[in-house]
Amino acid sequence: MSDSAARKAWDSTVYIQISESMVGRAIRTKDWMFSVHDPEGKGSEDPSSKTYVDFAMYQLGSDPYQKLNLIGRPEYKEIANHLREELKKRIVANGEPEPAIKTVHYFV
Repeated sequence: MSDSAARKAWDSTVYIQISESMVGRAIRTKDWMFSVHDPEGKGSEDPSSKTYVDFAMYQLGSDPYQKLNLIGRPEYKEIANHLREELKKRIVANGEPEPAIKTVHYFV
């Protein structure tokens, strides 16, 4: 992280860059893991993306092994929205331009 003010303000949230097998970004908080990816990105060629799509969200307290993907479930929509915005902030704080993150269609 190149911004020293952002580095000092960083909490215990973990920011993850996935750039080999796929192009993706994720955050892991005490309670949640939220990730996005670029379905068109080539991990070996593209270090980042301007556009990502929701990929996975896990509630770590009840699902520590991340087996039940909650992305797209309407009862978790507000949490996903919050985590998506937090992820954007982390991406920018890491020196990348703010990407567009497309949400998945929520089940009805």
